Amino acid sequence: MNSFPDQSSRLKLWETSLFSAFSFLYLALLSLDNIPAEALLKSAPIVALFYFARRYFQGRQGQFISLALLFSATGDVLLTLSNSWSFPAGLASFLVAQLIYASLFFRGHIQRHELNSRHIMTALLLLCHALFFANLLLPVAGELAIPILAYLCAISLMGLAAAFYAHSIRVLVGAISFIASDTLIAVNKFLIPFDQADHAIMASYYLAQLLIFQGLLASVKTNDPQ
Repeated sequence: MNSFPDQSSRLKLWETSLFSAFSFLYLALLSLDNIPAEALLKSAPIVALFYFARRYFQGRQGQFISLALLFSATGDVLLTLSNSWSFPAGLASFLVAQLIYASLFFRGHIQRHELNSRHIMTALLLLCHALFFANLLLPVAGELAIPILAYLCAISLMGLAAAFYAHSIRVLVGAISFIASDTLIAVNKFLIPFDQADHAIMASYYLAQLLIFQGLLASVKTNDPQ
């Protein structure tokens, strides 16, 4: 397994810096009661990755990555709304993104002879996490129980696919960070609200998207885009 992409298939410094600047800007504004243009600022880092994807990825892989980022950005926007339908709609948008990511990871899976105890243990731990939180969340989720169960299945599938991804460990670390972010959302919304939840949720989410993007980029050899 190649842990990191070679120099020809890495984001440029200015691209990583732009993503980081958008992310830190939104995180800094989270302390405000009312964030101006919140939907735009929240989704800006993901929109930046969407633009970069159009530069680095081609063919079906590029289309799938762009779609995953598009649904993620849509979910970000929906979750800034205060309507009764915005949370389940945002959940549905992220569910589609997770299924697309899972399909991308499965397409780059390891070969049978590369399978080892680390892959199996990681998969078992992800399954245990899913079962544990399903047991905690579903009894208190009310009418959202079915949507939450569907989303839990989708993100667990994404995590399992990442556990067997061949090209970069960043995909797995990103998937775990994504699962951690959604776990924090669930804990804060349904179990035990805690201080600075939004900061922890968004920081781990932005990190997840960046690591997944970089990990997928390790699977391609690109020309230096101009």
